[in-house]
Amino acid sequence: MVSFSFNIQNAIDLLRALNVAIDDYLTDPLSSGKAVICAIFSWHLVDWVYQEYQAVATPFPKLINYQRYLKSQCKSLSYMQDITNGTKHRTIAMYVPVVKKTEEHHGAFSNAFSKAFDVSCLQLTLTDGTFVYFDEEVIKVRDYWNTYFTDTLGERV
Repeated sequence: MVSFSFNIQNAIDLLRALNVAIDDYLTDPLSSGKAVICAIFSWHLVDWVYQEYQAVATPFPKLINYQRYLKSQCKSLSYMQDITNGTKHRTIAMYVPVVKKTEEHHGAFSNAFSKAFDVSCLQLTLTDGTFVYFDEEVIKVRDYWNTYFTDTLGERV
C-alpha cells in the first residue's frame, strides 16, 4: 500500500489524528488554521472508511451515497464538508453548500464565558440565516466518529 500521509496509514490512524487535532484546537478556539485541519481530517475520514471497510461500503454503491447517509446521521459533517471543500477550492460549485460563510466573531466577552454572552468564537453562518459555533460542531463530529468506529465498525479507539 502506498502512503501519502506519513504515519497516518489507515482510518483508525486518521481518527486518532483527528482527536489530537481537536484537542489542540480546543486549546486555541479562535485559530482558523487549527479549525480547518479538524474539518479536513473529519471529512476525509468519510472516504477512508468507505475505502477500508467493505461491509460499510456494500450498501452504498457510490461514495456520494455513503456521504449523504453519514451527513443525515450527523449534520455537523455537512459543515465540515463545506469547510474542507471551500478551503481546497476557495469556492464550492459542485453542490449547494449548507454553510454560507465562516468568520471569526469578535465578541465583547472572552470564550471563558458561556455562549449566552457575546463571546469571541469561530462562527458559521448557514444558508438558512442561522449560525452555529465551530467548537460545538467539531465536538459533535468527534463524538459521532468515535461512536461510529466503536459501534458500527467494532474498532477500539
